[in-house]
Amino acid sequence: MSALAVEIQSAIEKEYFRSRGRRRVSTVNAYIAQNGLRKVFVNGFWINALNPKVAVFFLAFLPQFIAPDAPDKSLTFLWLGLLFNFNGLWVNLGYAALGAVVSQRVTALQHGMGWLERVAGSLFIGFGVKLALADNSPH
Repeated sequence: MSALAVEIQSAIEKEYFRSRGRRRVSTVNAYIAQNGLRKVFVNGFWINALNPKVAVFFLAFLPQFIAPDAPDKSLTFLWLGLLFNFNGLWVNLGYAALGAVVSQRVTALQHGMGWLERVAGSLFIGFGVKLALADNSPH
Protein backbone atom coordinates (compact mmCIF):
# COMPACT_ATOMS: atom_id res chain seq x y z
CA MET A 1 0.00 0.00 0.00
CA SER A 2 2.82 2.42 0.79
CA ALA A 3 4.40 1.84 -2.64
CA LEU A 4 1.10 2.83 -4.24
CA ALA A 5 1.01 5.98 -2.10
CA VAL A 6 4.56 6.86 -3.20
CA GLU A 7 3.62 6.42 -6.85
CA ILE A 8 0.48 8.53 -6.48
CA GLN A 9 2.35 11.32 -4.68
CA SER A 10 5.08 11.28 -7.33
CA ALA A 11 2.53 11.45 -10.16
CA ILE A 12 0.73 14.36 -8.49
CA GLU A 13 3.99 16.28 -8.02
CA LYS A 14 5.08 15.71 -11.60
CA GLU A 15 1.71 16.79 -12.98
CA TYR A 16 1.67 19.87 -10.75
CA PHE A 17 5.10 21.07 -11.85
CA ARG A 18 4.48 20.10 -15.49
CA SER A 19 1.20 22.00 -15.63
CA ARG A 20 2.76 25.04 -13.93
CA GLY A 21 5.49 25.12 -16.54
CA ARG A 22 3.10 24.57 -19.44
CA ARG A 23 0.69 27.28 -18.29
CA ARG A 24 3.35 29.96 -17.96
CA VAL A 25 5.40 29.47 -21.10
CA SER A 26 5.47 27.23 -24.11
CA THR A 27 9.22 26.69 -24.54
CA VAL A 28 12.18 26.02 -22.31
CA ASN A 29 14.09 29.09 -23.52
CA ALA A 30 11.15 31.37 -22.81
CA TYR A 31 10.76 29.80 -19.36
CA ILE A 32 14.43 30.39 -18.58
CA ALA A 33 14.26 33.96 -19.89
CA GLN A 34 11.15 34.62 -17.81
CA ASN A 35 12.31 32.98 -14.55
CA GLY A 36 16.10 32.94 -14.70
CA LEU A 37 18.46 30.00 -14.34
CA ARG A 38 18.51 30.24 -10.55
CA LYS A 39 14.76 29.65 -10.24
CA VAL A 40 14.90 26.82 -12.79
CA PHE A 41 17.70 25.18 -10.80
CA VAL A 42 15.89 25.65 -7.46
CA ASN A 43 12.66 24.18 -8.90
CA GLY A 44 14.58 21.19 -10.26
CA PHE A 45 16.32 20.71 -6.93
CA TRP A 46 13.05 20.66 -4.98
CA ILE A 47 11.38 18.34 -7.49
CA ASN A 48 14.22 15.84 -6.98
CA ALA A 49 14.57 16.39 -3.24
CA LEU A 50 10.85 15.85 -2.60
CA ASN A 51 10.60 12.87 -4.92
CA PRO A 52 10.00 9.91 -2.59
CA LYS A 53 11.47 7.47 -5.10
CA VAL A 54 14.89 9.06 -4.62
CA ALA A 55 14.74 8.50 -0.86
CA VAL A 56 13.52 4.93 -1.33
CA PHE A 57 16.36 4.27 -3.76
CA PHE A 58 19.04 5.52 -1.38
CA LEU A 59 17.51 3.73 1.58
CA ALA A 60 17.42 0.47 -0.37
CA PHE A 61 20.69 0.76 -2.29
CA LEU A 62 23.31 2.32 -0.03
CA PRO A 63 23.03 0.29 3.19
CA GLN A 64 24.40 -2.81 1.50
CA PHE A 65 27.73 -0.99 1.17
CA ILE A 66 27.97 -0.04 4.84
CA ALA A 67 29.80 -2.53 7.02
CA PRO A 68 27.76 -3.77 10.00
CA ASP A 69 30.61 -2.88 12.36
CA ALA A 70 31.16 0.64 10.90
CA PRO A 71 31.72 3.14 13.74
CA ASP A 72 29.40 5.83 12.37
CA LYS A 73 26.82 4.40 9.99
CA SER A 74 25.04 7.73 9.45
CA LEU A 75 28.23 9.48 8.39
CA THR A 76 29.12 6.57 6.10
CA PHE A 77 25.61 6.69 4.58
CA LEU A 78 25.95 10.44 4.00
CA TRP A 79 29.42 9.99 2.49
CA LEU A 80 28.19 7.30 0.09
CA GLY A 81 25.24 9.47 -0.94
CA LEU A 82 27.52 12.42 -1.64
CA LEU A 83 29.93 10.18 -3.55
CA PHE A 84 27.05 8.79 -5.62
CA ASN A 85 25.86 12.30 -6.47
CA PHE A 86 29.38 13.53 -7.24
CA ASN A 87 29.91 10.67 -9.67
CA GLY A 88 26.47 11.20 -11.19
CA LEU A 89 27.25 14.90 -11.66
CA TRP A 90 29.86 14.13 -14.33
CA VAL A 91 27.54 11.79 -16.18
CA ASN A 92 24.76 14.39 -16.10
CA LEU A 93 27.13 17.14 -17.26
CA GLY A 94 28.13 14.87 -20.14
CA TYR A 95 24.49 14.38 -21.09
CA ALA A 96 23.90 18.14 -20.86
CA ALA A 97 26.90 18.87 -23.10
CA LEU A 98 25.77 16.22 -25.58
CA GLY A 99 22.26 17.68 -25.54
CA ALA A 100 23.64 21.16 -26.24
CA VAL A 101 25.71 19.90 -29.19
CA VAL A 102 22.80 17.90 -30.62
CA SER A 103 20.49 20.89 -30.20
CA GLN A 104 22.87 23.15 -32.12
CA ARG A 105 23.26 20.61 -34.89
CA VAL A 106 19.52 19.98 -35.15
CA THR A 107 18.94 23.73 -35.39
CA ALA A 108 21.51 23.96 -38.18
CA LEU A 109 20.02 20.94 -39.94
CA GLN A 110 16.52 22.41 -39.88
CA HIS A 111 17.62 24.96 -42.46
CA GLY A 112 18.94 22.15 -44.66
CA MET A 113 15.76 20.15 -44.07
CA GLY A 114 13.74 22.98 -45.62
CA TRP A 115 15.73 22.61 -48.84
CA LEU A 116 15.43 18.84 -48.69
CA GLU A 117 11.65 19.11 -48.37
CA ARG A 118 11.54 21.46 -51.38
CA VAL A 119 13.61 19.06 -53.48
CA ALA A 120 11.47 16.07 -52.43
CA GLY A 121 8.30 18.04 -53.19
CA SER A 122 9.63 18.97 -56.63
CA LEU A 123 10.47 15.31 -57.32
CA PHE A 124 6.95 14.22 -56.37
CA ILE A 125 5.45 16.90 -58.59
CA GLY A 126 7.72 15.74 -61.42
CA PHE A 127 6.69 12.11 -60.88
CA GLY A 128 3.05 13.17 -60.87
CA VAL A 129 3.43 15.09 -64.14
CA LYS A 130 5.29 12.16 -65.72
CA LEU A 131 2.57 9.75 -64.59
CA ALA A 132 -0.16 12.07 -65.89
CA LEU A 133 1.54 12.36 -69.28
CA ALA A 134 2.41 8.67 -69.56
CA ASP A 135 0.67 6.58 -72.15
CA ASN A 136 -1.78 4.44 -70.14
CA SER A 137 -3.32 2.58 -73.04
CA PRO A 138 -3.29 -1.23 -72.74
CA HIS A 139 -1.00 -3.02 -75.19
